[in-house]
Amino acid sequence: MYNVAMERLVRASKFSKSEEAQFRLKVIEFSENYGVRPTHDAFGVSRTTIFRWKALLKKEGGKLDSLIPKSRRPHRVRRMFVSPDIVMFIRDRREKHPRIGKEKIKPLLDEYCKKHLYCISINNRLNH
Repeated sequence: MYNVAMERLVRASKFSKSEEAQFRLKVIEFSENYGVRPTHDAFGVSRTTIFRWKALLKKEGGKLDSLIPKSRRPHRVRRMFVSPDIVMFIRDRREKHPRIGKEKIKPLLDEYCKKHLYCISINNRLNH
């Protein structure tokens, strides 16, 4: 019983913090009272979107937190890998010459990478 009550409180607080979810609920309520066309005219939300939000709310059993937008970030995001040797090379150059810019470090880095057999791709990303 306690867990259910706490879960409801957490959901309610998430919903109250999300302006987008509150907007979606407002649009759904408006469409139920006045219809889809006036809702589209008033809010500029397409019919498809209104029906999608309604279906989502119905599917989740009327839970308001279902209207909170989900993350659109991809599940798998590639991470850039830079060899620690290259990082140390750049750090050493910057410590010795604090005002040196990337335009002057790049040719030095290219030379260092050729000497130590590192591959630098065409789009200037460092690969090992």
